[in-house]
Amino acid sequence: MTEEAVRKKLDKFVHTVAIQSLDELDPLNVLDVDVNISGDKIKSAMRDDIRQEMATVKARFQDQMGLAVDYSVAGNGSFESHRDEFIDVDVFYNTFRGNGERKEAFREDLTEYFERTSEGIKPLVESPEEEYWDAMVACYTKDEARDYLDAHFSRADIIERYKDDMVMEMELDTGLPIESMEYTDEAVRVFSVGEAEMRDRVHKQLDKVYDD
Repeated sequence: MTEEAVRKKLDKFVHTVAIQSLDELDPLNVLDVDVNISGDKIKSAMRDDIRQEMATVKARFQDQMGLAVDYSVAGNGSFESHRDEFIDVDVFYNTFRGNGERKEAFREDLTEYFERTSEGIKPLVESPEEEYWDAMVACYTKDEARDYLDAHFSRADIIERYKDDMVMEMELDTGLPIESMEYTDEAVRVFSVGEAEMRDRVHKQLDKVYDD
């Protein structure tokens, strides 16, 4: 399977998680606005700002998956450079404000995630199969595939451990008396929901490709 084909499939996975997260995100869960404005009006006014923010987050995730593919092709000699870039563009890690020990633990958890993800991608890239799911069947048993994909779509579990020391803020230009929104807990919540939805989808796809 070509490197580009794997990259496109991972981009599609990221897009699906991002769309689900966007649908789930509710600014009323985090705003504390003492003004006489309806919830629907607030949501409508913030729609473009939220979509722009989520587009940025999605692009970062896609960059990270691209780095995992690049490393799976390049090999061990490039591990540190690819890992460092993977962490440097992580939207959650970049908002971390905790102490040095906690930050190092966060970095180690992301390093483990990067390495595990890259190792899972490598057999798919090397497979002679042309389609992603055909390559999955050729490379992994159903249980192995499920374990790999479950781990792949469980990054929110890592983020959850460190969210108390993160500060995610969004500048707003809505015409309303709301200049910014701190949405760390909501970001982690919707990311978790998006990954859970993705796990459900790939489980159904695994049932189809392995059992049919």
